[in-house]
Amino acid sequence: MHGSCSTRSTHRGPTALDAHARRPILPIRAQLHSKLASTAKRPTLRSRPQLNNHSYSLFTRQIRGCSDWNELRILYLKQRDQLNTINLLALVHQLAKVSDKKSLAKYEDLGRQAFITHVVDDLSQSRHADKLELRGLANVLWGLARLGHNPGATWMDHMLLRMLQQLQAAGGCEDPLSLSQAMWAVAKLGHAPPPAWLDAFFPMVTSSMPGLSPQALANVLWGMAVLQAPPRGASFWPAYYEASMSHMHSFSPQGLSNMLWALATLDIHPPSAWLRSFWQAVALALPSFQPLDISHVLWGSARLRLEVPQKLLKALLVHCRSKMRDFGTQEIANTLWALTTLRARPKQVWLLAVCERAKRCMTEFKPQELATLVWAMANLAGEGDDKASLARMAPAFFFASLPALQFFNAQVGNG
Repeated sequence: MHGSCSTRSTHRGPTALDAHARRPILPIRAQLHSKLASTAKRPTLRSRPQLNNHSYSLFTRQIRGCSDWNELRILYLKQRDQLNTINLLALVHQLAKVSDKKSLAKYEDLGRQAFITHVVDDLSQSRHADKLELRGLANVLWGLARLGHNPGATWMDHMLLRMLQQLQAAGGCEDPLSLSQAMWAVAKLGHAPPPAWLDAFFPMVTSSMPGLSPQALANVLWGMAVLQAPPRGASFWPAYYEASMSHMHSFSPQGLSNMLWALATLDIHPPSAWLRSFWQAVALALPSFQPLDISHVLWGSARLRLEVPQKLLKALLVHCRSKMRDFGTQEIANTLWALTTLRARPKQVWLLAVCERAKRCMTEFKPQELATLVWAMANLAGEGDDKASLARMAPAFFFASLPALQFFNAQVGNG
C-alpha cells in the first residue's frame, strides 16, 4: 500500500528492474568492507611486475599529501596490492595526523575504524611484518594509539614480542625513542604488555636514559603510571632523576605536570634536589599551564604530601583563576581536594570564582566530584563572604545531586 489509499493493489511484486532500483543503499562501513573485499581478489604484488623505488617514493608523497582519512582510503583502495611496508607505515602516520584535525560523525568513525582494521591486517602479513624493524614497530603502535584503535591483545602481544626479539638480537637498544613511544602507546591503548617485555624494557631504558628527550622521559613515566607497572631494579630511579634534571627546563607544561602526576600515582617520593629543580621549572613555565596541568601539579603535590613553595603556590592560584572558565569538573574537584589536603587558604575572590564556575557546569559533575566539591568548599571557606558564596551555590548543588544520588555510596555521601 502507498499513503492512505484503501484500494487493494493488483501489483504482485517488483519486476527485475524494480528490484534493482529498490535495492537498499549499504551503510558506509558495509560499502567499505565490500570494496576492500573486492580489491583483495586482485592479483597480488608478487604476480605483478616489481615497481622501482621511484614509484614507491611517489606513493609515499601521495600519502603525505592527503588531508582527510577518506582521501587516504581512496588511495589505499587504488594501490592496495602495490603498497610496500614503508608506504603502509606512512599511511598509518598520516591517518593519525589528519584524524587529529576534526571530530567525525559516528558513521564516519565506523568507516574509518574499518579502514584502519584492513591496514592493520595488511601490516600483519608476513611480507610486511617480517620487514618491520624497531622504529617501524614503534611507529605503528604510536599511530594506532593516536587513532584510539586497539587491534586486540593477541596482535599487540605479537608486535611487542617481535620488538623484544629484535632488541635481544641486537644486544641492546640504539633507539631509545622507540622504547618510549611503545610504552606510551600500550598505555594509551590500555594494553598490559607481556611480563617478558617489561622485564627487558626497564634495563634497556635505564641504560639509554641519557639519550631520551624530555618528552620521551615524560612519556615513559606516564606510561608506567597508567599501566601501574613500576620499574624492576633499583637502578632505574637514580638514572631517571639524573636524566630528567639535566633537561628540566626543557620540559613542556604537560611534561612537567605528567611527571609529578605519575610519581604520585606510583607513590614514588622524589629526592629534594629533584624537587627544587622541578619547582623552578614549573615557575618558569607557569604562564603556559592549562587547567589540567595546574590540577595535576596540585594533586600530585597533595598526594605525596609535598611542601609547595609558598610563592609558587600563590602564583598557581593566580594563574588558576585566570583560567577558571576553562576548568572542567574533574579539574575543579581535584584542585579543591589538593588545596584542602595541602591546608592552603585561597582568598575569597578565588573561592567566589570557583563557585561561579562550578555553578555553570554543575550538571556535569560526577557523584564523587560533587561530594569532593562540597567537602572541599566546606573546609576551605571561612566566615562571611566565603560562607555566603557556598550558600548561594547550595541550590544548584542539590538540584544536580538528585539524579546522581543512586550512584552515591556511603563514603561518597559522607564526603
